[in-house]
Amino acid sequence: MATANNNKNALKGCGACAGIFLLFIIAAATIGGDPKSPAIDQVQTETEEVAVIFDLEALHGKNIDEIREILGEPTDTDREPSDLQIEWGTTEWWNSFKKGDYELTVTFDVPSRTVKDFFLSANDPSGPDGLTKNTALLEQLLNVTGSSNFSVEPVQALKDPSYYTGIIVTPLQ
Repeated sequence: MATANNNKNALKGCGACAGIFLLFIIAAATIGGDPKSPAIDQVQTETEEVAVIFDLEALHGKNIDEIREILGEPTDTDREPSDLQIEWGTTEWWNSFKKGDYELTVTFDVPSRTVKDFFLSANDPSGPDGLTKNTALLEQLLNVTGSSNFSVEPVQALKDPSYYTGIIVTPLQ
Protein backbone atom coordinates (compact mmCIF):
# COMPACT_ATOMS: atom_id res chain seq x y z
CA MET A 1 0.00 0.00 0.00
CA ALA A 2 2.86 2.32 0.76
CA THR A 3 4.22 1.74 -2.74
CA ALA A 4 0.87 2.72 -4.30
CA ASN A 5 0.78 5.97 -2.25
CA ASN A 6 4.36 6.74 -3.20
CA ASN A 7 3.50 6.25 -6.91
CA LYS A 8 0.45 8.56 -6.57
CA ASN A 9 2.56 11.24 -4.88
CA ALA A 10 5.24 10.88 -7.55
CA LEU A 11 2.62 11.31 -10.29
CA LYS A 12 1.16 14.38 -8.55
CA GLY A 13 4.69 15.84 -8.36
CA CYS A 14 5.27 15.22 -12.09
CA GLY A 15 1.92 16.83 -12.93
CA ALA A 16 2.82 19.90 -10.91
CA CYS A 17 6.23 20.10 -12.63
CA ALA A 18 4.60 19.78 -16.03
CA GLY A 19 2.12 22.54 -15.16
CA ILE A 20 4.87 24.86 -13.97
CA PHE A 21 6.92 24.08 -17.08
CA LEU A 22 3.92 24.84 -19.32
CA LEU A 23 3.33 28.17 -17.53
CA PHE A 24 7.01 29.01 -17.97
CA ILE A 25 6.82 28.38 -21.73
CA ILE A 26 3.65 30.47 -22.09
CA ALA A 27 5.17 33.34 -20.07
CA ALA A 28 8.39 33.26 -22.09
CA ALA A 29 6.46 33.34 -25.37
CA THR A 30 4.27 36.20 -24.17
CA ILE A 31 7.14 38.29 -22.81
CA GLY A 32 9.45 37.61 -25.77
CA GLY A 33 6.92 38.57 -28.43
CA ASP A 34 7.80 40.06 -31.79
CA PRO A 35 9.98 43.16 -31.23
CA LYS A 36 8.67 44.70 -34.45
CA SER A 37 4.98 44.32 -33.66
CA PRO A 38 2.80 47.45 -33.87
CA ALA A 39 1.76 47.17 -30.22
CA ILE A 40 5.37 47.36 -29.06
CA ASP A 41 6.10 50.24 -31.48
CA GLN A 42 3.16 52.16 -30.01
CA VAL A 43 4.35 51.58 -26.45
CA GLN A 44 7.86 52.73 -27.34
CA THR A 45 6.50 55.80 -29.13
CA GLU A 46 4.30 56.76 -26.20
CA THR A 47 7.10 56.45 -23.65
CA GLU A 48 10.00 57.90 -25.64
CA GLU A 49 10.49 61.61 -26.19
CA VAL A 50 10.43 62.26 -29.95
CA ALA A 51 12.08 65.38 -31.35
CA VAL A 52 10.00 67.32 -33.87
CA ILE A 53 11.87 67.48 -37.19
CA PHE A 54 9.46 69.60 -39.26
CA ASP A 55 7.07 71.64 -37.10
CA LEU A 56 3.96 71.84 -39.28
CA GLU A 57 2.03 73.70 -36.58
CA ALA A 58 4.56 76.53 -37.01
CA LEU A 59 4.15 76.32 -40.81
CA HIS A 60 0.33 76.31 -40.74
CA GLY A 61 -1.12 79.08 -42.92
CA LYS A 62 2.21 79.91 -44.57
CA ASN A 63 2.65 79.88 -48.35
CA ILE A 64 5.49 78.09 -50.16
CA ASP A 65 7.70 81.18 -50.23
CA GLU A 66 7.40 81.62 -46.46
CA ILE A 67 8.04 77.91 -45.93
CA ARG A 68 11.24 78.15 -48.01
CA GLU A 69 12.39 81.03 -45.81
CA ILE A 70 11.87 78.86 -42.71
CA LEU A 71 13.06 75.45 -43.98
CA GLY A 72 15.78 76.70 -46.34
CA GLU A 73 16.59 75.81 -49.91
CA PRO A 74 14.64 72.85 -51.34
CA THR A 75 16.62 69.79 -52.43
CA ASP A 76 14.87 69.77 -55.83
CA THR A 77 16.76 71.06 -58.85
CA ASP A 78 13.59 72.79 -60.08
CA ARG A 79 12.01 74.94 -57.38
CA GLU A 80 9.29 76.05 -59.81
CA PRO A 81 7.78 74.71 -63.04
CA SER A 82 9.31 76.13 -66.21
CA ASP A 83 7.50 78.75 -68.28
CA LEU A 84 6.73 76.05 -70.84
CA GLN A 85 5.23 73.78 -68.15
CA ILE A 86 3.06 76.67 -66.95
CA GLU A 87 2.07 77.41 -70.55
CA TRP A 88 0.99 73.75 -70.89
CA GLY A 89 -1.23 74.10 -67.84
CA THR A 90 0.88 73.03 -64.84
CA THR A 91 -0.70 74.59 -61.76
CA GLU A 92 0.64 72.27 -59.07
CA TRP A 93 4.29 71.80 -58.05
CA TRP A 94 6.32 70.50 -55.12
CA ASN A 95 9.48 71.21 -53.18
CA SER A 96 11.33 68.73 -50.99
CA PHE A 97 13.22 69.55 -47.81
CA LYS A 98 15.59 67.17 -46.04
CA LYS A 99 16.52 67.15 -42.36
CA GLY A 100 18.55 64.29 -40.99
CA ASP A 101 17.18 61.05 -42.37
CA TYR A 102 13.73 62.45 -43.23
CA GLU A 103 12.38 64.19 -46.30
CA LEU A 104 9.31 66.42 -46.36
CA THR A 105 7.64 67.15 -49.70
CA VAL A 106 5.43 70.24 -49.89
CA THR A 107 2.89 70.37 -52.73
CA PHE A 108 1.64 73.83 -53.62
CA ASP A 109 -0.63 75.66 -56.04
CA VAL A 110 1.66 77.62 -58.37
CA PRO A 111 -0.57 80.66 -59.09
CA SER A 112 -1.74 81.24 -55.49
CA ARG A 113 1.43 79.85 -53.76
CA THR A 114 -0.92 78.08 -51.28
CA VAL A 115 0.23 74.82 -49.72
CA LYS A 116 -1.97 71.88 -50.72
CA ASP A 117 -0.34 69.18 -48.58
CA PHE A 118 2.81 67.82 -46.95
CA PHE A 119 4.20 64.30 -47.34
CA LEU A 120 6.70 62.82 -44.90
CA SER A 121 8.45 59.69 -46.16
CA ALA A 122 8.90 56.83 -43.75
CA ASN A 123 12.47 55.97 -42.89
CA ASP A 124 12.17 53.02 -40.52
CA PRO A 125 15.32 50.89 -40.38
CA SER A 126 13.31 47.98 -38.97
CA GLY A 127 10.86 47.92 -41.90
CA PRO A 128 11.46 46.56 -45.39
CA ASP A 129 12.81 49.28 -47.71
CA GLY A 130 12.43 51.84 -44.91
CA LEU A 131 8.65 51.32 -44.68
CA THR A 132 6.93 51.60 -41.32
CA LYS A 133 3.95 50.37 -39.34
CA ASN A 134 4.34 53.23 -36.87
CA THR A 135 2.60 56.24 -38.41
CA ALA A 136 2.18 57.74 -34.94
CA LEU A 137 5.93 58.38 -34.91
CA LEU A 138 5.66 60.24 -38.22
CA GLU A 139 2.88 62.41 -36.79
CA GLN A 140 5.09 63.23 -33.81
CA LEU A 141 8.02 64.13 -36.08
CA LEU A 142 5.73 66.68 -37.78
CA ASN A 143 4.07 67.92 -34.57
CA VAL A 144 0.58 67.10 -35.85
CA THR A 145 -0.54 64.48 -33.31
CA GLY A 146 -4.12 65.42 -32.41
CA SER A 147 -3.89 68.70 -34.36
CA SER A 148 -7.08 70.49 -35.33
CA ASN A 149 -5.21 72.36 -38.10
CA PHE A 150 -4.46 69.30 -40.25
CA SER A 151 -5.89 66.02 -41.45
CA VAL A 152 -3.46 63.10 -41.51
CA GLU A 153 -3.67 60.16 -43.92
CA PRO A 154 -1.26 57.21 -43.84
CA VAL A 155 -0.12 56.04 -47.29
CA GLN A 156 -0.13 52.25 -47.61
CA ALA A 157 2.67 50.45 -49.39
CA LEU A 158 1.52 48.76 -52.59
CA LYS A 159 3.46 45.52 -52.06
CA ASP A 160 2.40 45.07 -48.43
CA PRO A 161 -0.56 47.16 -47.20
CA SER A 162 0.34 46.38 -43.57
CA TYR A 163 3.23 48.86 -44.01
CA TYR A 164 3.20 52.56 -44.88
CA THR A 165 5.42 54.66 -47.14
CA GLY A 166 4.68 57.78 -45.10
CA ILE A 167 1.86 60.17 -44.25
CA ILE A 168 0.08 62.96 -46.13
CA VAL A 169 -0.81 65.94 -43.97
CA THR A 170 -3.36 68.36 -45.42
CA PRO A 171 -3.98 71.81 -43.91
CA LEU A 172 -7.58 72.40 -42.92
CA GLN A 173 -9.05 75.71 -44.02
